[in-house]
This record gives sequence, C-alpha cells and structure tokens, in this order.
Amino acid sequence: MRFGGIRNNLRYADGEYPTQEDCSSMYTWCMWNALTSVGGRNFPDIVNGASWRAGYTGTLLSHGERVENRQPGDAVLYGTGFPGHHVAMIAEDTDMVYSHGSEAGPFYLKWNYRSDVMQVRRYI
Repeated sequence: MRFGGIRNNLRYADGEYPTQEDCSSMYTWCMWNALTSVGGRNFPDIVNGASWRAGYTGTLLSHGERVENRQPGDAVLYGTGFPGHHVAMIAEDTDMVYSHGSEAGPFYLKWNYRSDVMQVRRYI
C-alpha cells in the first residue's frame, strides 16, 4: 500500500489523502503534491529519483542537499547512519515537524523530538 497516494493520484487540494503510507512514502506524497501542482504532472522525482514510484529513507538521504537552516517542507531524517530510520517534514513553524509512519500519527512535534536527528535535507 506504500505510495498508494501517488499511484491513485490523490490530491490534498481535492481533500484526498492516503491512509496506508509509512514515513518516507508520506513525505514523498506531500512533496509530489507540492511539486507537481506547481511544475506539472511530469515534474521529475527529485526526492527519491524513482519516478515517484518508490523510495525510502536511504533514497531521501541520497537526493537533495543537506542544509542547516530549516525551512517548511524540508525533511528531517532520523537514525544512526545510512539508510536512516525515520523522516518527518518541517512545518510552517520551523521548530516543528509533521511526523507520520512509525507512530500512530500524524503528529505535530518539535523538530528534534527524537534524539537521533541525522540531518535536514532540502529537495528544491
């Protein structure tokens, strides 16, 4: 059921949301919604490099760029080394994240709510 949101063309602008995503597929779905709504349906997958069909925390770590200044939409990757263990998205309040997948979530939490923050990455 991972990547069902993209596979089924669910759009948050239409009030449609996936229900079976894990953390990395949920982050990817959010970015797909944002990027393809601005850049068109054929916007390249700059998040995982898998044509919006696959990915995990390791492919998220392999794309984009590491940044120090958090901005809304950035990915916070957690874990103790490659390939990472969890990802959450920086919220409008850059001290907060939306976290979904490895918890019952989604949750709105402090960006460093876990002690194993690896890095913050930006894809645009």
